[in-house]
Amino acid sequence: MGTEEKRNRYGYIVNDDGRECTVCGIFKSWHFFGKSKNQKNGYNYLCKDCSKQRQKELYLERRNCPERLERFNNIVREYKFGDVREDGMVFFSYCVTFSEKNNFGKWISKENYENKVEIRKAGDIRRREEYNKVKRVLKRGKIRDDGKIFFGYSQTYASTGFEKWMDKHEFEISLFNECSANYLLKSLSDYGGKDERTMEIIGLPNDEFIDYIESLFEDGMNWSNRGMWKGEWDPENPKWHLDHIIPLSSVDNLEDTKHLWHYTNLRPMWGIENLSKGKKHLEEERDAFLAKRKAAK
Repeated sequence: MGTEEKRNRYGYIVNDDGRECTVCGIFKSWHFFGKSKNQKNGYNYLCKDCSKQRQKELYLERRNCPERLERFNNIVREYKFGDVREDGMVFFSYCVTFSEKNNFGKWISKENYENKVEIRKAGDIRRREEYNKVKRVLKRGKIRDDGKIFFGYSQTYASTGFEKWMDKHEFEISLFNECSANYLLKSLSDYGGKDERTMEIIGLPNDEFIDYIESLFEDGMNWSNRGMWKGEWDPENPKWHLDHIIPLSSVDNLEDTKHLWHYTNLRPMWGIENLSKGKKHLEEERDAFLAKRKAAK
């Protein structure tokens, strides 16, 4: 090793040339160890390879923990990307893998933030250029040999050639999400447009909203038989709609319309029943529901 063997109080060899990693136990020169302000010699006590592996394991452990995910979904997100704290630190993002001590949020220096903004801009430009070169020959609904269904092209799917493929269940739910989002946007456009995140308007994260609607399914309902139908109503092949219990037509302003998009005012209903219901509602029920939602805000 070039110098006299020394062992620290924990039994690991540490000398001028390097040290034994506390995880893999292999003696390595100092350039295989990351810098650390907390250590006397200025280096971490585990090698870079073991450090990366430990970080990966911690990331997966945090990401796949149901209890942690539930806590993350219930946090109050009071900051957005770019918000500056009194000490000059800049908010980066919320993520289930970040520390709970900081409410799953990550703060970075102004210099680091500016670097990330530039990197993001450059990446967005490069990805957009590549996306615009893609030949859009696939149509929604095309089924691959492995059973995956094509949903559409998206800039966020660069790793798959900007093609978004999913299984049948995911495909049907994505259609429902898209249809619901378009309906929500259209209903709010008459009053100035959407000014909050969809999750904040509906009152649930998307996955929980899907579970909620599914919990209200009547016998025969599933994600495959949602939507409209051609010709006469066929009781052998029924379709269901997303119904507003108190119809959107009963209000005439942005805030009340958003309140009627709350999940407690939504339910799956057979199409024939929804159409026969029309715009019927009781003003007392509407006023009571709106008062309850406004009080909860």
